[in-house]
Amino acid sequence: MLETAKKVLSLVDETRGVLSERRMTSTLNIGSVRTSTIGLLPRAIVALRKEYPELNVNLRVGMSSSLISDVNADRLDLAVVAEHSSVSRNMLWSPFIREPLVVIAPPGTPEMPVKQLLEELPFVRFGSDVPLAALINNELARLGVEIEEIAEIDTIPAIVECVAAGLGAGIVPDIAVRENGRDMLTLPFGDPQVFRQIGVIHRAGSAKSELLVAMHNKLAEMAGEFGIFRREPT
Repeated sequence: MLETAKKVLSLVDETRGVLSERRMTSTLNIGSVRTSTIGLLPRAIVALRKEYPELNVNLRVGMSSSLISDVNADRLDLAVVAEHSSVSRNMLWSPFIREPLVVIAPPGTPEMPVKQLLEELPFVRFGSDVPLAALINNELARLGVEIEEIAEIDTIPAIVECVAAGLGAGIVPDIAVRENGRDMLTLPFGDPQVFRQIGVIHRAGSAKSELLVAMHNKLAEMAGEFGIFRREPT
């Protein structure tokens, strides 16, 4: 009963703020998985606070399962999660980026067909229990690529560092190397090229829906050409 009462009071307070045009004084509690798009979040938050100077933002990084539970329990207003995460009917998932996956190879690597490159160079595998890893592994199997694995790493930035240092080739989202490819060879991955989506999840009917849409669209804006915008609050 106490938890329910807290939710009701929070909803009433947020609704009053919206109705009296004081919504910029709200607090936005945001969660995010460890994804290569997490670099977009600080810029999106800064851009949003320029429009809402008195907005308070709390950011937390965690696992998708716990973040989804926290959104469902009203401990988070929204969370950044991958498209294949399961959500309940009272929550909405909206993608803000659809980006291609690319094969990266050390600087100075001569350009060649992707299958040949992946079979000739040692492979730095993305080893993590997340949809992106499964997406990469499934496409490698479909293409019949026979890799020689040299390392298994659970973060995309670490894979980029290893490839840039010359350890081998890897497969990462485009955003991981878009701004600083360090002269690495970059080729499309997949036939046709494979894309992945990242989005925000939030409760349906939230009193903060206008802020949530604004946050979503700031993330889409920071995503550049691969951003997906939302038009109306949901």
